[in-house]
Amino acid sequence: MPYDPNKIEDRLLIVADKFASLIAQDAFFTSAPAIPVLTERVGDINNKITTSLNKLGIAVAVIMPDGDQGQSNGESISLRVRLVAQIEELVLVNQAAATAANVAYRPALAAAIRAMKAVHRKPNGLDAGAHIAGLNEFECPEVQPFKLIPAKSFVTYHVTAFTTVEL
Repeated sequence: MPYDPNKIEDRLLIVADKFASLIAQDAFFTSAPAIPVLTERVGDINNKITTSLNKLGIAVAVIMPDGDQGQSNGESISLRVRLVAQIEELVLVNQAAATAANVAYRPALAAAIRAMKAVHRKPNGLDAGAHIAGLNEFECPEVQPFKLIPAKSFVTYHVTAFTTVEL
């Protein structure tokens, strides 16, 4: 059963799903071999990330949102919600998988840029009717919309976007 934007308890789940689906629908990720965009609700996400890294050399996981800058508005709370797509790459495995599939190599940095462009200024899934530009949208921050995260054995980027959710 789909989530209902009229239920406050569903709203963060809706924006997380929308964020993941916008990235997953981008041609960069759907091109063969497709790069799955994973969420915590797939079950054992660590196993799925490891499988994707071992098979494709690249994995994308959407981390469940968190919120800050809460403001009360009567009985409602308006939150700035942060969503993060984590992109991990085992460079040599990714390059070998691309060669084996006879496709161009798709590095983590390119995936980070495509993920950022896939979500920036796109609807967050909470529109009741027709989308109005500037409302209920994801927005990548002007300062550091993506960040290289130090890791020992692989390349990791975080792509960040914010949206406002009324609870």
